[in-house]
Amino acid sequence: MRARDVFEYNKLTWPEMNDAIEMQKVVILPTGSTEQHGPHMPLDVDLFLVREVCHELGRRAPDQVLVLPAIPCGLNLHHMDFPGTIHIQPDHFINYCVDVTKSVAYHGFQRIAVVNGHGSNGPMVDLVARRTVLETPSICCAFGYFAMGKAEYEALLESTVHAHADEMETSLYLHFAKERVRLDKAVFGNDHVGQSGRGYRFSRFGQRERSPDRIGRSRRRSHRFCEQRKRDAECVRAARAVFGRHLGFGRSGGRHEHVFPPESRDRLRWGWRSHRRF
Repeated sequence: MRARDVFEYNKLTWPEMNDAIEMQKVVILPTGSTEQHGPHMPLDVDLFLVREVCHELGRRAPDQVLVLPAIPCGLNLHHMDFPGTIHIQPDHFINYCVDVTKSVAYHGFQRIAVVNGHGSNGPMVDLVARRTVLETPSICCAFGYFAMGKAEYEALLESTVHAHADEMETSLYLHFAKERVRLDKAVFGNDHVGQSGRGYRFSRFGQRERSPDRIGRSRRRSHRFCEQRKRDAECVRAARAVFGRHLGFGRSGGRHEHVFPPESRDRLRWGWRSHRRF
């Protein structure tokens, strides 16, 4: 049975996925970020390290876990002064991750773990796990990979600095991909606070805007904002009218390919109201 030896979720075919469901593997969702990690390490540190730690677990216990593709970006507004940083609004991040865990729960997996690699994602992955438990029949937990074996690795550290691109992260990256770390650019230091003068802010819809400098501009923007909300509402209504019958994820009369019947429609809720009227 190939599902016993494969630990990467998206490397299985859909018939093989039925075997993994029967085995009741623990499904792992790694979450990371794309942000600065000093002049000596790439932007993918949080993403790469959490993914590699989860993959190492998979290599050691392939018959017990399935590792989903990692979430590459997270909450990072506080790092936007560093070029290359990607920020995701909290509500977008939470809803996206919950859709992933709900999909997994729908197929019949009963145990899910969200393994976080970026400190600022912490409160959000806690909410992802809580919503998954409340909105599906599956159980779900969330924790940071850096909390595992913390006492053991802290006893080995020579530095007292715990920050981005610190001794722990640098050492772990050296272990997995030594060729990507530019130790010639590494210096002793701590986190720095940026001084941005651009005046950008992220609105509730995640759109970047300049802070208004005159009341007139602010009023015009407010009017455009209201008009945009009306257009958004109209688009949503149109989408529901056109695609509403397809929002049941294959439950509207098509046959299932699941060996084990998917979870009851009454026990698994999706975001739009039309999803709930099965």
